[in-house]
Amino acid sequence: MFSFLSLCLFAISDVELKHHASIYNQLPSVETASCALLKRDNFERFREEFGTLVHRHGFADTVGLRLIHAHFRLNDNEQMCEDFEMIDNTPALVTQPQNQEKINSKAYPASWLFSGNGNCVPFEYASDPAVKRVREKLDALPAFFNEVSELILNHQYETLLALAILKRDYLPATEYGYFEQSYANEYETQKSILLSANNVITDHNPVTAWRFDLTPRGSSMAVCCGNVK
Repeated sequence: MFSFLSLCLFAISDVELKHHASIYNQLPSVETASCALLKRDNFERFREEFGTLVHRHGFADTVGLRLIHAHFRLNDNEQMCEDFEMIDNTPALVTQPQNQEKINSKAYPASWLFSGNGNCVPFEYASDPAVKRVREKLDALPAFFNEVSELILNHQYETLLALAILKRDYLPATEYGYFEQSYANEYETQKSILLSANNVITDHNPVTAWRFDLTPRGSSMAVCCGNVK
């Protein structure tokens, strides 16, 4: 078992960026990752066990699961970082590649990838104040993080699911969660945009995050609705 404090809540400046970019750039697309997850016949059981764990430790309203996937490629000096923005006068959480120096001044690890050799690395980062608060609580309870890693590895979900801080102050989740879109303009700006969902999304879009505050078994919190040019 690895040390939660030494490997998971380290500062961004301690991450070896070239290695991080190499890992991220090998991740599957959202469609490929979603298809692989749907083929697993024990996902409901895994969600129940994860839900029991987060409720027992008091993280049900702040921590959940995120589908491991990539929308863009990173350069060696970049990481994926989420910020609050107004997109066409609509509040949004926008994740895009940013360089280390910019991230260091404002953001915190918001999700983590695990590997079978006992290592873990941040997946993505966020500047929302809620992420900082939850991270501090996780820092004070390393046993929770170790239990999560053991659960994910025992069920062999380390290539499909990441532990994620889902709580946000700037754009709190509605009852229906969020929908996610990828965006690229004529200048090749790349953004993954998370918007509040105002009603149930009933089509078959890939689920990209699961929350556990509404039901211990978990429910979808975000779905990917494709690309916008």
